[in-house]
Amino acid sequence: MGAGKTTMIGELSDLLAAAGVAHAAIDIDALGSAHDPRDGIDLAAIAYGMWREKYVSRVAPLEEMLDKAAVEDFAVANDGCRPITEVAREILQRAGW
Repeated sequence: MGAGKTTMIGELSDLLAAAGVAHAAIDIDALGSAHDPRDGIDLAAIAYGMWREKYVSRVAPLEEMLDKAAVEDFAVANDGCRPITEVAREILQRAGW
């Protein structure tokens, strides 16, 4: 939550488009904007709404699970001070694009 994923996918898409590369940029958070009647939760409101505490408390355990699963091909460190375009270019380079 709030890590800049949507901003990054937009920048990656812009760089690929500027290079004439056919691609699709799918924002998983946008796909998750829905209402789940089983939980009665409006997933679009999670980041700022009444369910924020519940989902923020899950960040650490989920991060641990992802770390153990080692699902990523690579990681790009960003301290928040680098320009978004620089980070996006590094991601594309590391991904072999």
